[in-house]
Amino acid sequence: MPTSTLRLASSDELDGRRAVDGPRRSAVTPTPWAARAAVLVPAFLMLCLGLVGLDRHSVWRDEAASLVAARRSLPELWTMLGNVETVHALYYTLLHAWLQLGGGEVWARVPSVLAMTAAAGLVAAVGSRLVSPTVGLVAGLLFAVNPSVSYYAQEARSTALVAAVALLAVWFLLRAVDRRPGWWAAYAVACLVLIGLNLLAVLVPLSLVLTLLAWGRTRRVLLRWALATAPALLLTGVLLAVTSRQPFQVGWIPRPGVGSLRDLAHLALGPTLPLVVLGALLVLAGMLPGGPRPERRLRALAVPLLVLPPAALLAASFVQPVFVARYVFPSVAPAALLAALGVVRLARAVVRRPHPAGPALVAAAAVLLVSVVGVGAQRAERTPGSRPDDLAGAADIIDRQAAPGDVVLFLPDNRRLLSLVYPGSFDGVRDVSLAQGPDATGNLTGRPLPLATTLENLSASRRVWVVGRPGLQLLPSETDAQAELELLRRDFRPVQRTGSHGVGIALYVPRSTST
Repeated sequence: MPTSTLRLASSDELDGRRAVDGPRRSAVTPTPWAARAAVLVPAFLMLCLGLVGLDRHSVWRDEAASLVAARRSLPELWTMLGNVETVHALYYTLLHAWLQLGGGEVWARVPSVLAMTAAAGLVAAVGSRLVSPTVGLVAGLLFAVNPSVSYYAQEARSTALVAAVALLAVWFLLRAVDRRPGWWAAYAVACLVLIGLNLLAVLVPLSLVLTLLAWGRTRRVLLRWALATAPALLLTGVLLAVTSRQPFQVGWIPRPGVGSLRDLAHLALGPTLPLVVLGALLVLAGMLPGGPRPERRLRALAVPLLVLPPAALLAASFVQPVFVARYVFPSVAPAALLAALGVVRLARAVVRRPHPAGPALVAAAAVLLVSVVGVGAQRAERTPGSRPDDLAGAADIIDRQAAPGDVVLFLPDNRRLLSLVYPGSFDGVRDVSLAQGPDATGNLTGRPLPLATTLENLSASRRVWVVGRPGLQLLPSETDAQAELELLRRDFRPVQRTGSHGVGIALYVPRSTST
């Protein structure tokens, strides 16, 4: 089979072969091997990138919450989910089942690697179906080499699964509007699973209705979309009602600012300025108006998915802060699709003389450039320092330096996840403020002692390890923790200040102690 089957078609060729009604055919009818290669190559690359450096030798707080929850028995897990973390019920249950096959933090990350592998293949499949195998291949590769994608592919959280299921919903929608009504049921199930994994992902199906309108779909198609999406909207309402009684799920999120836009750019385009600039240029090239009909259809799909979810969360955050970049991770795939379209358009502009391999070489060079620019970031994403905190490093300090009879105080209580995910490091060290463990109380951090009791315990202690944020910083709302720290600063003195990335640790002894 000649290599020219993957060449970039000219505008005249695309217009001549475009689909008459909906995305029923790709712009250039692909050969079977080209269509398969366009999907399998990005998926294989993503699988390799996901597995390389999967062991960072540490987890961070969110991963610790996943492991602490999923390691419980199902009755204990469901009791906890009735009290806290209800929005993560589906993911924690799936992770619990996965951990029955193996253990450890590396094994817990494998589902995310597999999900992101599927996501890369689905990005390519969508691009291939709407335009051509070349656009699909480039989109899948650009998605896979984005270091931010590797970041979430190597985390024991639901983000990668959300990305994969969101793209699966898009794929089912494309099949459903291709005059195949049976696919609407698959689309409805995918939307239900999507909301079960991430409540805020309801913005994905809401974005898709804008695509259908832009495509000029009939009332029948719009009605079928509404009926298929209705169960997901109902589930959204139920989860909103439940989480409204758990304000701590979003109570920690700050109000949006310039940093929010920066985080969004780093998520969609890459975690460094060169990647953001390069990616933005390619995306803008893909968003320019005009072009053959299949390219316009791809833009009608990608632009709402790229813009609506982050815009909606940013707008809502001025009332109740809910914007966190990872909550809109499904917007990364449409950015890759638009960037691939930009690469294709630039390739056609650069290679003016018809040549079977010319545009493909330009596209390959563009992907290679993005890959090379992101090498440093790819390496950085596989280190403990890439996450907000290094819990294993902090646990190792306690393990090596704590003496029999020492006590530990977590400021605030949610920092207790450190001892729950690495319990062996705290053998012989008593938690001075814990009344009942998290398994018994049905939450993630246990039930603390009354403040007065904790203060009495501290006063009677000879060596107190304090674990918290860097510098032991506290929020104004953490009043009990402030009282505990104030007692230590008044009656004790620090003899050691240490910690790991994102974790502050100090050792206090009574002021009357001479050594």
